[in-house]
Amino acid sequence: EDKSLALNTNNSTISGNGTDYVFVNYGDLEVTGDGTIVNNMKGSIENWGKLYVNNLNIDVKGEKYGFHVKAGEAELNDLVLNAERGGVNIQGGKVTINSGSYKFSGYYDNVNKKWINGQSVYAVGEDVEVVINGGDFRFTGGIGGNQRILVAQNGAKIIVNDGTFGKGNNKAAATWLWEYGGDIIIYGGSFEFDPSACVAEGYQAVKGSDGWWTVSKIAG
Repeated sequence: EDKSLALNTNNSTISGNGTDYVFVNYGDLEVTGDGTIVNNMKGSIENWGKLYVNNLNIDVKGEKYGFHVKAGEAELNDLVLNAERGGVNIQGGKVTINSGSYKFSGYYDNVNKKWINGQSVYAVGEDVEVVINGGDFRFTGGIGGNQRILVAQNGAKIIVNDGTFGKGNNKAAATWLWEYGGDIIIYGGSFEFDPSACVAEGYQAVKGSDGWWTVSKIAG
């Protein structure tokens, strides 16, 4: 808090205790070095300050998203995230995702005997902005729950300039890109489904022979 820290994880594994986040940042934090954060239930990083990530792995199980931003600014580069509940959860501030892999498989609540809905990127709240310049975003699980790819809720904005986006599960097929009181604006990227409802004016989504849709500017 109120400090600057540059942490080279140096290929190390950093394990949480299952009851707290591994890192909570209220300062200026830089995390590099191809290390791995492992934790259950509580997630990995909770950011309230300024955060820069370059070359990091996250393996999180349980009911929390793999990565949380509550305020401030975060830049994510070459982050390889595997989680159950969901990928990146942004409730405040601005996040820029430049590269990496963001996968989730879905979380089943054994106590209440139900699937919990999740997203690869979930943004909620006024003045929340997410800019995606690259990366691979996928749901890797089965049929349980409503599992989506991008959700912008309650005034949040998600801007997609590039990246690769797989499908959610079939139960949520109509809302894999869900503008729930927010905005998703797509200028580029490759999609395993038709993203046309969220494509920016002057741009178009074209289906290729491989079945994937590519977004680009309309010529002329």
